[in-house]
Amino acid sequence: MTTQDPSAAIDAPSARAVIEAATSGPAGHMGFGLEAEFFPIEQASVSRIPIEGPAGILQRLSTLADTQPALKAPGVMTSAGWMSDGASGFRISFEPGGQIEISSSYQPTITAAIAETDEAVATIAAALEQSGVVLAATGIDLWSPGTVPQQLSASRYVTMDRHFNRLGAAGRTMMRDTCALQLNLDLSSGLEAQKRWATANLLAPVATATFAASPTPDGRVRCQRSINWQQVDPSRTGFPQHATSSTYSIADQYEQFAMNATVLPLNDGTVDHQALPHDWRFGDWMTRGHPQFGWPTVEDFTTHLSTLFPEVRPRGFLEIRSIDALPKRWRRVPAVLYAGAIYDPKARDRIHDLLADVSETSAQQLHLAATSGLSDATLCARAVEVWSFALSGAMRLPQGTFADGDLQSAEAYLDRFTLRGLSPADELITLLQTSSPSAVLGWALEPLREPASAKTVDTRTHTLPAVARESR
Repeated sequence: MTTQDPSAAIDAPSARAVIEAATSGPAGHMGFGLEAEFFPIEQASVSRIPIEGPAGILQRLSTLADTQPALKAPGVMTSAGWMSDGASGFRISFEPGGQIEISSSYQPTITAAIAETDEAVATIAAALEQSGVVLAATGIDLWSPGTVPQQLSASRYVTMDRHFNRLGAAGRTMMRDTCALQLNLDLSSGLEAQKRWATANLLAPVATATFAASPTPDGRVRCQRSINWQQVDPSRTGFPQHATSSTYSIADQYEQFAMNATVLPLNDGTVDHQALPHDWRFGDWMTRGHPQFGWPTVEDFTTHLSTLFPEVRPRGFLEIRSIDALPKRWRRVPAVLYAGAIYDPKARDRIHDLLADVSETSAQQLHLAATSGLSDATLCARAVEVWSFALSGAMRLPQGTFADGDLQSAEAYLDRFTLRGLSPADELITLLQTSSPSAVLGWALEPLREPASAKTVDTRTHTLPAVARESR
């Protein structure tokens, strides 16, 4: 909480200690975590459903808990928290628009993280299916955009919503109508951390284009999710200065980024946020204080860091934030490719050298990736080369890192999409232009079973797998 006593406020050494903890981790580790987000859709109406209320997600899951042992959590099934399963370690949380986030625990291997996530998703999907609700994985709501209200009342979300609304409509869309697939990788320490950090940031535009799954129907934008993030608040999104360089320390980069980001005073519901200047930076608050809020504490700075959303967020590990939500058939692919790109030194160095020439234009590259995607010939050529290095790197990782079929799935994805200058967004564009909302939902459905004939969509003919129909 803020303080009126300057001697109790956070000082520069204390702030640096918090930053140092966020920008380094255990040396040499290669662990992995997965966070998959979904839109809960009522299948009959093809529309979103709320978190609370008689027809909401919480009521449906509570009703079904008696028949689904994995749903029996000790009293934490609320919109303000998450329901976690002590046996497997996965957790369920909610985003402000009612999106469901299912996260694995941090695992020593990618195969374990994928398996835990898949099991958790299947459990929730099977439970919800009994009441006519399915989970859909795309980067943006393609069925009822703009109709879902803010549903989380915690100070964090109310304040973010108010702040972003002052800057435009992108914040509302981002909070309520987007879903991502986030990857968590070990950061390591020292020079190794520096290389992992720089390469992860260089990969952000390439990953945005490669895994785009949130297009506009006219095809002018491949990744609406990314476009919205880019427009939300430039002071807390995108890239820290020099993030793609291995010359400047991660701590220096992120400290500057944090100090230059605007302040969201989350701790006081009486604050007149409309009176706050748009450019009130945390560094100014820490240096000069504020007549209304007093001075920030360590707790305020830690909270401030939780409201920063760069493409790669350091949290003692690397949180990769550049990937649209993807259905199960492709969810493992970015995990495999990122592991090879970040954890294999040979692949990482080659990727860094390949992308270093565009390191000073990362923001422009990210915009190009979100709009043109891999239809841009130069970006496509980079993606083909980058992911080829990454796949080779993944093959060199220790035995047991991947399950049978993981590497083959990544290779098949690259052949199906990347080598052809395509992404999942291209399939969705065709469906949005030629098919019904139910057909688009069938594409995005988290399948409970995957018949052999329905495992993939033929990119060349854009035929839709009848997953939704055949699995029921």
